[in-house]
Order: sequence, then structure tokens, then C-alpha cells
Amino acid sequence: MAKFAIMGFGTVGGGVAEVLRLNGGAIAEKLGEPLSLQYILDLRDLSETPYADKAVKDFSILENDPELELVVEAIGGAKAALEFTRRALLAGKHVVTSNKELVAAHGRELLEIAREKNVNYLFEASVGGGIPVLRPLFQCLAGNQIQEIAGILNGTTNYILTRMVKDGATFADALKEAQAKGYAEADPTADVQGKYMAGAKSPVTISADITWEDMTFEYTEGEKTWNPETHQVDQADGKWTSDTKAITFTNHSNVGIMAKFNFAPEGDIEGSFTKDGTSTDKLELDTIKNLEEGSAAPSDTMNFGITGGAISENCKLGTITVYITPNDNSNYILTEAELTEAAVKNAQ
Repeated sequence: MAKFAIMGFGTVGGGVAEVLRLNGGAIAEKLGEPLSLQYILDLRDLSETPYADKAVKDFSILENDPELELVVEAIGGAKAALEFTRRALLAGKHVVTSNKELVAAHGRELLEIAREKNVNYLFEASVGGGIPVLRPLFQCLAGNQIQEIAGILNGTTNYILTRMVKDGATFADALKEAQAKGYAEADPTADVQGKYMAGAKSPVTISADITWEDMTFEYTEGEKTWNPETHQVDQADGKWTSDTKAITFTNHSNVGIMAKFNFAPEGDIEGSFTKDGTSTDKLELDTIKNLEEGSAAPSDTMNFGITGGAISENCKLGTITVYITPNDNSNYILTEAELTEAAVKNAQ
């Protein structure tokens, strides 16, 4: 019988115990022996749970049990988790972790200890939401040259961003949903917050509010008159409403930004951008860091209007694309807005 312990009984640690409870028989068949949960190390009170008899609060109990072969580290963070992982490896116990912060910060050191003690330090669960990636890379694809690896930051971030971008959910609501579904820990700090590093060069951070005025334009057909000489109906040229629509930018970035505008028309429609009555396709905004304390965030407005072409029914006129770049002209953000259906007004 292989005996193991779980350190940390949050979403991940509790999930490990539940998987063993539900699939213990299948796991034992694959291992060739039963897998027995001996201890759960956690500061919380587990007396009302089915695992009350497994609960301990002193790591040395795990460390000094010669029959304990494996420790599952699900504490999170890189403080207590680092200390206990080191001690477990030095005590000759295999360690499996889902703690990406610990692996990123101290993985090299912990792997060295594991090699010295002839035990395993396994962290497949810390990558790609637990999808098997590392083992295929090191074993199944050992004969290949890996040119590039691309992916999402982590499962929690991917879920939150998908809900916000595709479904319009707020960050707070998407985070609560991720926690309810078990994608995010009760304390999601490591997934959703940045970490200040003393002495590190401040990275370029682009943050801007973009407000679109209602992008509906009205086209009036030219007046129709009967021509008695040609015996035909003559129609004067139509015209678009002279009103332009405002696109307002507010810069919250730590650098100045430039917004470049492009209009891709549908059909023969023509569009134009102006600022303060002058034709231009760019807005440049300073960063608030360069303004006096207490100043409002820098803001400016681009105006867009429709000219040329003709339509006979409500339709999409085109798409406005805005490229937002810092002052070094490297693309960071791309945003698009489809113009709403144009309204056609017939002249009498």
C-alpha cells in the first residue's frame, strides 16, 4: 500500500481527496497497489468533514513518518509551501505540486534536491490547468525540435477573460463564477493580481477608456422630379447627415499613447476622421504622470463622418479599427467597432 499526504485542503487539495474517494479502485488497479491518504496538513478546522481523522497541523508528523512515500503540495504561494517541499524532499519523499508560483520561483532548486535524494518532484498539474503537457514534451516528443510554445496564462485567467470579452461579464462577476466552479482559489491573488518587484524596471502598461457615440448615420435620397423632355424621372444626388460622431479616448497608461484610426467601408461608402475640424487619422495623448498632481487623465476626441456613396436600405456601412500604441509605435491593443445600421430617409 502506497501512503501519501495532502498539504493544503482548498480547491485543489480537496479535489485530490475527492478523486481518490471516487476513483480509488481504478487508481489502485493502475498502480498495482492501493493508494492510501494518511494525512491532510491544513490550519483549518476539518472536524466537520469526512477527513477529520486525517487532519494534522504539524508538518513534522509527515516529515518523520518513514512509511509516507508521497506528498501532494496544494498550499499555494512560495513561503510555507517552499519550506515544506524542501523538507519533504530532503526526507526522501516524492512531491507532486500544482503550485505554479513555487515552481516558477524555486523549481530549479527543488529539482536539484530531488535529484540528490533520488526522489521525484513532479509539477505537471501546475501547467495548462492540469492538461498533460510536460511529459509528452519530454518523452513522446523527445526526438523533435520544439520551435515555439504558445498558450494562455492559466485556466483562471482564460475563463475570466473569455466571459468578459465574449459575454460582457464584469471582472468581479467572472471571478466569482470561476471560484464557484473551482477554477479559482478562494484567494485568487496569484492568478489575477500583479506583483511588485523592488528594483524592477516598470513595464509599459496600456490602459485606455474608449467611448463611442452612437454610430448610426442617416442618408437622404435626392428629390425625384419628372423630366417632360426626356420622359424620365431625374433624381438629385442624395446626402448624408452632416453630423459627425465622436470617439473619445482617455489615457490611464503609464506612457503616452497614440491611437490610429482606419475605416473599412462596405461598398462605395466613404468615411473621414477629423479633429478640431482638421483631417487626421491619429490622436496623441500624454500620460497623467507628466501632468500636475490632481489633474484629470488626458482625454481627446476624434470625430468620424460618412461621405460619398449611396444606399437604398438599412445596412452596415463598414468597420472602424483603432490601433493603440505607446510612443515607441509598437502595437499593443487593437479594437474594432462596427457601425450600426444606417437609416435611409426618402425625400418627398
